[in-house]
Amino acid sequence: MTGREPAFARAASLPAGFTSVDAITHVEITPATTPDDNMLKTIHAALAGKELLPQDHLVDCGYTDAEVFVRSKEEYRVTVIGPVAADPSWQAREGNGYET
Repeated sequence: MTGREPAFARAASLPAGFTSVDAITHVEITPATTPDDNMLKTIHAALAGKELLPQDHLVDCGYTDAEVFVRSKEEYRVTVIGPVAADPSWQAREGNGYET
């Protein structure tokens, strides 16, 4: 590190053997009603066009579902890593009945 990085970057501990962190960001502006998981294919396509696809893509739960995990791996060879959102249905909130 050069000492010019933000304090949080200098304070962060890196895994053994690593001296720096590579972060790739891509921005897509969409209407607020566009679900995040609809955008991951667009983001991967844009990064592929720049030859900047990551091997692993860390995302929040807005970007994860079974289709995204599979499609990203098959189409772009990118492993999407992130939590899956909880089931928001009334049946799940009710807490009884059958689980799938």
